[in-house]
Amino acid sequence: MYGRYMFAALCLAIVSCGDGGSLLPDGSVCALSEECASDLCLNARCLDPAGDDDRDGLSTSVELLLGLDPLHPDTDRDSLPDGLECGTDPARPSDMDGDGRIDALESVLLDADHDCLVDQYDPLDATEPASSAELVPHVCMVEGVCAPQIDLVTATCSGGVALCDYSAVSNWNVDEWWCDGQDNNCNGLVDEGFYYSGVSVGFPCAGVGECGPGVVECDPSGFGTRCSSNPGASADASRPEVCDGLDNDCDGASDDGIQWEGIALGDVCDGTGDCGTGVVECLPDGEATCSTMEGGSGDQVVEEYCDARDNDCDGVTDEAWSGDPASLCTFRGICSQYPHLVGVVCSEGALECDFSYVPGYSGPMELYCDELDDDCDGQVDEEVEFAVREAGVGVRSPGQSCGLGACSGGFVRCAFDGLSGECSTASLASVEVCNDLDDDCDGRVDEDLFKFWKGPPTVLFDTEPQPRVSSMMVAVEPVELQDQDALTSGIYVCGGAGSVVSGAPSGFTGSCWRWDPITLRFEKLPSLPPVESGAMVYDAGRSRLLVAGIEVGSGILRLWALEAGSGAWVLLAPELPAIEVVSGGIRTQGTNLFVLVRTPAGIAVASYEPDAESFATESVNTTIESGSFAAFDPSGGFYIWHACEDERFTYLEFVGLDGVSRLDPLDQPETCVSSGAAVMVESNRMLVMSGFDRDGHINGTIEFVSRGGVWQRRDLTQSGSSGAVAWPSMAVGASGVMAFSGVTQEGRGLRRMLRFDENGPAWSVVSVVAGPSPRAGGVAFTCDSTASAYFLGGWGSEPGGPQPVKDNWRLNLVTGLFAQSPAPDELGAAIDSVAATDQEGGVVYVFGGNPGVPGSSGGPLDTFMRFGCDSGRWERLQSGPPARWGHSLVWAGDRLILFGGLNNEGFLGDVWTWTSGDGWVHVGDSGLRFGHNAFWDGDGDRMLVVGGRPGADVSAWYPRTGQWEVIHSEPILDSSEGLAWFDPASRSLLYLSATSSEALIFRFWDEQFEVLPFSGLQADILSGFTLYDRFNRRGLLFGGVDPEAGTVGSIVQMSQGCPM
Repeated sequence: MYGRYMFAALCLAIVSCGDGGSLLPDGSVCALSEECASDLCLNARCLDPAGDDDRDGLSTSVELLLGLDPLHPDTDRDSLPDGLECGTDPARPSDMDGDGRIDALESVLLDADHDCLVDQYDPLDATEPASSAELVPHVCMVEGVCAPQIDLVTATCSGGVALCDYSAVSNWNVDEWWCDGQDNNCNGLVDEGFYYSGVSVGFPCAGVGECGPGVVECDPSGFGTRCSSNPGASADASRPEVCDGLDNDCDGASDDGIQWEGIALGDVCDGTGDCGTGVVECLPDGEATCSTMEGGSGDQVVEEYCDARDNDCDGVTDEAWSGDPASLCTFRGICSQYPHLVGVVCSEGALECDFSYVPGYSGPMELYCDELDDDCDGQVDEEVEFAVREAGVGVRSPGQSCGLGACSGGFVRCAFDGLSGECSTASLASVEVCNDLDDDCDGRVDEDLFKFWKGPPTVLFDTEPQPRVSSMMVAVEPVELQDQDALTSGIYVCGGAGSVVSGAPSGFTGSCWRWDPITLRFEKLPSLPPVESGAMVYDAGRSRLLVAGIEVGSGILRLWALEAGSGAWVLLAPELPAIEVVSGGIRTQGTNLFVLVRTPAGIAVASYEPDAESFATESVNTTIESGSFAAFDPSGGFYIWHACEDERFTYLEFVGLDGVSRLDPLDQPETCVSSGAAVMVESNRMLVMSGFDRDGHINGTIEFVSRGGVWQRRDLTQSGSSGAVAWPSMAVGASGVMAFSGVTQEGRGLRRMLRFDENGPAWSVVSVVAGPSPRAGGVAFTCDSTASAYFLGGWGSEPGGPQPVKDNWRLNLVTGLFAQSPAPDELGAAIDSVAATDQEGGVVYVFGGNPGVPGSSGGPLDTFMRFGCDSGRWERLQSGPPARWGHSLVWAGDRLILFGGLNNEGFLGDVWTWTSGDGWVHVGDSGLRFGHNAFWDGDGDRMLVVGGRPGADVSAWYPRTGQWEVIHSEPILDSSEGLAWFDPASRSLLYLSATSSEALIFRFWDEQFEVLPFSGLQADILSGFTLYDRFNRRGLLFGGVDPEAGTVGSIVQMSQGCPM
């Protein structure tokens, strides 16, 4: 065949060499090959022997040589192109079955002899049945696991259908159900049917997240697939998850599990330290943080400094700071010797000096009392361990004065051991003897020694003036006189009325006081006879005070003088029948006194020449209405402010010293003032406290300035402000315009000195309260642990009637100084409450009382309170006995005993005890008793009950037996206003009757007693505060009601003496 092929090709080559000038080109229609330039005509067309018209990969000449159809790509019609079946070398075309017929002429589809072996693989298409060995390579799948075990594959032909048997082949399965990297069903495909995201095994795949490209492979289970770059696969490209918005660990989620301080990404967080609220977010380095932390989108980190805060948000406070000792530290004490060793530290948010390297530095506290400042704080030996504690004085530190009683005049110094302090005069202490002195220097006079009561009562001091209206007032300026003593400078106040009755002052007093502009306190002066109307003037020429006044009920104008250094007012000679003193004064640089006075004959100017025997008078053609007042003009004359009435406004009238008068116009004629006061501030300027208007309202202060003969008005303060009072008194001095006394719209008296502030304009209080205001009806008690007496609540006389007083004052029994102390709201004014002190326990108990002032309605109280002497705190306790007042309460060593009193149903006679464990217990009843005094007689183990009503006796109740004993009866004991004091050391009792000048002294010893009548001890005071001062062995009476002057603020002492 090969020889035929070569011959045909040679022939074709020879034919094509002819002259083609007239021959047909390729593609032309032809009948004979000779017509064609190519010398080849097929199917009536000229063809190129080298061409491939059927596009099967073989040239036309080759196909003709091989016996193929050059015009059809698949000669044997088995769907395989001729070029493919011939192979790559047409000179040696493929013949699979070796039967001499090339594969391009034998079908791979047809089985001519029906032996299950297609013609292409069946040599000569023999009719004999094909063997298994012949069938297997051609009809069975022998790839994959079958290839090495092909001899185990068998095949049979039945009815023209080949059947292959793979059962003997290891790892063969028809469905490729095991993904193991092998071709288990021998079809030439490995793990077909297994996909990863639609991609077959062995093909490229995209890993999850950031794992990138890989190849699909079987997973270890053999039932699934995976991308080789995914976690756990053969080319695992996963990394630990970081905070970057990417899926680093290839688990399908970005930044999953990322937290900051346990808070998930995107959740609200609180930054460390001062970095506030933000959200958890990623940093560029892949770490998570709170957005307010360093590097976050809301970075709040600042430089660290010393302020007890974590400014840089690193979890550490004040770890970085700077400070200069020279600018921050004061080098004191021993540290001043070593400034170069002083450093700076940050402590609790503040830069502090570090003295720890200074030799001898003791630390924050002094360790030794050595007269050195060892802790460099500027104080020497200031620790309490080096101090001396004295009764009533408190703690005295080294260098301070110390010493009580016989040891007074010392100073605190370091003790020999350097661990404590001592008073330098402590060696002066001696055994206590009865001599009215504190011999053992413990702050107590004659403690535990027998003493007896003696008279008369002595006034220790008055705290301040009583509230008053229409008092006289004048300013005294400091002067120096060569030939006589000068009157002490200050503001002098005298007289006035304690109340207002039916619209007029009533209850006049003659008490006088001086207000000191340096100490800002009042000082009591000798009293005048009570005057119902008057004027006080300072006679600078003789440095004395003059009072021109009408003594109550006399109808006579008299003149008194108080000389410098004098202990009493002196009545001068002149007298004049008079009804009312309107004003008075002495002209500038003058010596004569001028008084504007209303006499039975009319208005007059009375003048007094020094040392004269009588007043000279000049009549004035005018009238003065009730409520009118006047200001003295130092240039000579009086300005009368005529009180407004229902049909008339106020008008201003000037009266000269010669009695000639004129009316001065006001720019506001509708002005209405009444019961006020006025002073000349300058020659053309007056200040007026206006008092009442027509409707009874008390208004403020007005300034009047004379311009062109017309007094122009300017309102300075309003109604309800300080200084808005009626019946005030005013004075002008170097300190300015001062005011005192008067009554407010609410009926309270003006008890403080006021000064007018021109810049305000306003009145300001300038007096200092030295002690409790005058009062009565409150409760008093002592605390030995603080060496103090307390005066709680009560009521005070006011021009508008009695008013409750809701404060608490503490009197130091050693120093004699007052200070305010907390008052409980629950007791109100504590009117008629009673108290008892557990001195060992340091607590005071208060029970009952009245809610209102005398004359008011309302039932009594059952309030029960406890006061801590050292803590100064009040607490309310559970009550038990019915509400009452006028009862008694004593501390019996381990319990309280309450007895008697009065309530809305009448007198009471019940006895109650109280302990902290049992509370209140009703232990019996006795005779009714109200307004009595009661004391605990520890030596007699009994309660002593003195006076009261109904009563007239001294009785004793014995808690152990519950029995009563009448010790002594006396008519003067039948009083609910009696005052009593009991000295437990001498077991002596002093009783003052409110109805008699007689007093009784009771002395008890063993089972006996004696009664000693005593005259001259009547205090003339009702409802005062009484207590026994064990530090000074005396009875004290504070305040009370003076039947003639109202409530007082004095402290009266009931003294005790030593036996001969």
